[in-house]
Amino acid sequence: MSSHLASSLVARSELVEEFKRCYATFGVDTIPRLQKVYDPGVTFVDPLHRIDGWPALERYFAASAANLHYCRFDFIDSVVGENTAFFKWHMHYAHQKIARGRALSL
Repeated sequence: MSSHLASSLVARSELVEEFKRCYATFGVDTIPRLQKVYDPGVTFVDPLHRIDGWPALERYFAASAANLHYCRFDFIDSVVGENTAFFKWHMHYAHQKIARGRALSL
């Protein structure tokens, strides 16, 4: 393995671990750190939304986090390519406006 490829793999691995740390306890205070792990041209897709670009994703996160009591993610699996990543997770959260603030998991 070339040293360039090895350093690229290490950098990608570090980026993935930082991504997981940011989501370990997601909230308003973690959003600025997420800008480091998302490309400015990110396309974010979840079951309800497709969001293009970091500014739109930052607004979505801020609105989502505004009424959270807590939120954390348990990572189940991931597929990481050169310029893309897919994560499968379980999300555990309580939100003031959802289910009367009860703890939920998806």
